[in-house]
Amino acid sequence: MKQLKDAQGVISHLINNDEDYIIFNDGKAISQNINESIDIDVDEYFNSNDIVDIEKSLLEKEIEENVPFSTSIKIDGDNNLKIIQLSDEQKYLNYNIIVRKGQVNISYINLGIDIDAKAKIELLCSKNTVVNFTSYTNATKPLTSVVNVYCLENAIFNIHDLSLNEKIVDNNVNVYLLKNNSESHFNNVIINGSGDKQVFNYYVYHYGRDTKSTLNNYGISKNTSQLIINNNGIVQKGAVNADLDQRSKGVILDMFSSISANPFLLINDNDVMAGHGAAIGALNDEDLFYLMSRGLTENEATSLMIRAFINPFFRDFNDKKVTEYINNTLSKYL
Repeated sequence: MKQLKDAQGVISHLINNDEDYIIFNDGKAISQNINESIDIDVDEYFNSNDIVDIEKSLLEKEIEENVPFSTSIKIDGDNNLKIIQLSDEQKYLNYNIIVRKGQVNISYINLGIDIDAKAKIELLCSKNTVVNFTSYTNATKPLTSVVNVYCLENAIFNIHDLSLNEKIVDNNVNVYLLKNNSESHFNNVIINGSGDKQVFNYYVYHYGRDTKSTLNNYGISKNTSQLIINNNGIVQKGAVNADLDQRSKGVILDMFSSISANPFLLINDNDVMAGHGAAIGALNDEDLFYLMSRGLTENEATSLMIRAFINPFFRDFNDKKVTEYINNTLSKYL
């Protein structure tokens, strides 16, 4: 509970009394303010095999075998929900989020993970739903995670993710566009200044017809860190008119750090549009010189350019309190 005690001031700043929120500590909902269209259940496991027959990974099996309980959040109708998560004792975490109808905006804020954690999140986007998922993670210990998203007919899943972790990371995100006209759109910002290796694996599976996905990554590596981003787009047989695009951009801030961006496409149907690209390098010296000629120091100019680079995370994010908190945290790292 140490994390919770230390974070009380931050939490009170991040939430308003009139908004819907859930605060989790070590996977347990310890405080909440939710309306009648949001329901929380414990130990009601989400069975993905009811939707699609997919072999679970060794990591998923390990989490399911060892997690003491699972928490499910069910949402019926238009909602704005803020979820704040802290962990300092529970190694295994398992969350299920089921959006049954409506347009739902979820802010998932991982204020602190102070234990070598392994976490799983499963999200079901039901027919005709729109789910806008904004997540921020700041882990001070090694983190291994898996996120599975299932999109049914006409469902749209949008995610803006900012990862600012201080140790080794193994992050795995799987999106299954199972039914016709389902979509997923990613904007991921990853800052690795840990001095360790961080690996981010993204998989988007196109099953239905007329499915669409975009995957945009913005990576920064510094302090002798190694950042690996693997983008995987898989089009199954019968996914006619699937449209997928992968883009990665990276900035390396010292000569001992590295970024590896690896795009993979596996196409099992003919009538498909697919593309990918990656651009990795240092900050532009001419741009730095121009900003310094306008009176900025080198550190100020560098920070300004980096903030412009990671702006896609904030572009559609309207929560002023969370934006202020994240910006204050970023200032310590940039």
